[in-house]
Amino acid sequence: MYWTDCYKNEFQKIRELFKLRKKLVVHHRDVDGSCSAAELLKFFDFEAMSIKDPFVSYDLVNELVDKDPQLILFLDLAVDEHWENMVSLQNKLKNTRIIVFDHHVIRKDLNDFGILHINPRFHIEDAYIPTSLMIHDFLKEIGLNVEKQMWISVIGTISDYGHKTNPEFMKKAKQMYPDLLKGGQPIRTKLGSQAKTIYSAIICKGEFGCKYVLNSLVKSSSFEEFSENRNLVDWRKTVDDEIKKVLLDFKKNKEQRGQILFYEIKSDLNVTAILSNILAEKNPENVIVVGKNSPEGWKISTRAPRKPSREIDLSKIVSEAAKGIGYGGGHKQAAGAMVKDWDKFRDRMSQKING
Repeated sequence: MYWTDCYKNEFQKIRELFKLRKKLVVHHRDVDGSCSAAELLKFFDFEAMSIKDPFVSYDLVNELVDKDPQLILFLDLAVDEHWENMVSLQNKLKNTRIIVFDHHVIRKDLNDFGILHINPRFHIEDAYIPTSLMIHDFLKEIGLNVEKQMWISVIGTISDYGHKTNPEFMKKAKQMYPDLLKGGQPIRTKLGSQAKTIYSAIICKGEFGCKYVLNSLVKSSSFEEFSENRNLVDWRKTVDDEIKKVLLDFKKNKEQRGQILFYEIKSDLNVTAILSNILAEKNPENVIVVGKNSPEGWKISTRAPRKPSREIDLSKIVSEAAKGIGYGGGHKQAAGAMVKDWDKFRDRMSQKING
């Protein structure tokens, strides 16, 4: 059974809701979230907004209430982590339909509150299907021709390491794009490399960079047209140069506690997530925890060992370690947090992982 088999009736209802005039898509400000939104905007007219943290804040609720759309679609956002705020949003927008497409570990079933909550994990417990692949499947299921834009969903899937858990999709992708997926690891192929390019634009230019990426993806008729964008190429070089500097500093200033490698990053660019991925590849037996101080608090990015000696559920561990000092969650292999106390968070992580 593929996950779409469980949602055939819901998909047809969603297609009808997409006929509403005032529609808003809220997506995660990362590669998977941006690719998901781009795939959708190739076919449907939505106003788009991105949020950098995959959680629902009071400020976001108020902003959405002010917009007062007929339909809100959340993409690649673990909004059920803050389910109380989602219920508050729905109560304040009684005439607005709310839909969630997400693939993170489920904390609360929002269907219980009248929100259409789509997540493959409801029916297939160990499913790991990035949202960009979910949207690809959804659009195909409702009869749209998604073949020409499949390269976008491939980039999003690779960026979230979904290529390992969705072999049939990747097999088809290799048949369609043999030259673009030529080589070893998918992240090192031409398509995989564009995941780093997209994230570089977001790192360099924040919300503007995300909007620029989204518009470029939607307007590009092919992968080649997108990959030759001069601004994106320049922003990628800026981030690549910064990463080289940060990796040198990591060697000098990392802190090892048992299985965990802690690192406080002091770069002016927000490279915590992309750095975590690189460090996980270079240190496959360690848990990676990268923290960056900001006016809002400590932004944390974590990665599980690529060669685990035992199963580690970072989604659960990070969420528990952040309790009382912030919030956190994500996936078993990769999770993030925003906390007020870096020292206390490190102590809790060490205790939970090292014992």
